[in-house]
Amino acid sequence: MAHVDVKRVVESIKALRTVERKHLTKKSVKNILDEDTTLEHDVYLQFTLKKIPYNKSTEWIKILTTDKSEICLFTGDLDKKDRRADSELTVDHYKELLADAGVTRNIEIIPLRQLRTEYTPYESKRNLCAGYDVFLGDSKILPLLHRLLGKTFFAKNNTVKVCNLAMSDADAAENVMAACEALACRLPGGWPNVLSLHIKTQKSPSVPLYMSFGSRNEIRLPKPREPDDDVEGDLTTIPGARVTVKRSGQVTLHKGAKDLTDETLGDRRLRRLLEIQEKSAEETTRKFDKKARCRKLLIQSTLRNKKSRKNRLRASKLPAPQKKKTTKTKKRVTKPKKKVAKQK
Repeated sequence: MAHVDVKRVVESIKALRTVERKHLTKKSVKNILDEDTTLEHDVYLQFTLKKIPYNKSTEWIKILTTDKSEICLFTGDLDKKDRRADSELTVDHYKELLADAGVTRNIEIIPLRQLRTEYTPYESKRNLCAGYDVFLGDSKILPLLHRLLGKTFFAKNNTVKVCNLAMSDADAAENVMAACEALACRLPGGWPNVLSLHIKTQKSPSVPLYMSFGSRNEIRLPKPREPDDDVEGDLTTIPGARVTVKRSGQVTLHKGAKDLTDETLGDRRLRRLLEIQEKSAEETTRKFDKKARCRKLLIQSTLRNKKSRKNRLRASKLPAPQKKKTTKTKKRVTKPKKKVAKQK
């Protein structure tokens, strides 16, 4: 590949071996039980981007598993309101769904309620992470899994394993070059969007491999896909009815054209479905209005308490009013001067 020189890759791998050897010597790591330490010698590729792509594309990822691989599936709860509901009902429900889909292998199912109650301590999360080879999650609860599982599950997703230090320099460099080629082809913005490349082992410092000094303003990322418009069509099971599917997935049933006959408009099934839809819409509106009123009252009470708290603080800071001292002024009484008779 023209972007990264092969000689530079070989030099970086040799430097990484030296760094790893010094790191192990400094930490005085001794394998007493002669256990497998290949994980510490795996080489990972770290890359930094100039611009983060904002398009969320869904792609199929092929997971390499064997018959002996342990798989765990995180699912939602069937009964979301009852916190004390039994998780076995949810487990049986999803096992039936997997069996209907043709999945024959044994998959451990952990509902969301069980994950919250049994795997709260850090040690239990760590044991869960080490107990399975592959973890799958329902798309409905994916935003919650990162907070519930913690960084133990997602620490290994920050890097890409490309080779091993036990390999020769030529083979390791070939793997790194293949990873760079795949990165240039699949990355939004292409190779100019790559800011830096580093290689490292699990516990060693990173060794620089590539650095770009181009401006990020030159990167042109693909625009995100615009959402599809609402789809409308006839309902074949009920004459005179039409169905509209919105972007959010909401399905709305309504009457067809205005020139329909009275018999079509008076169909019992259509009228019944329209009544159910109106009741559901009224119930949703009522719940929304109730939540809006509660939110408004909560905001008003919060502002009222905040204002009263400010008034109390202001009153506590003000000095106490002092009473005015009333001074009694005595009236001066001028006594008449006595006339002294002059003696002759």
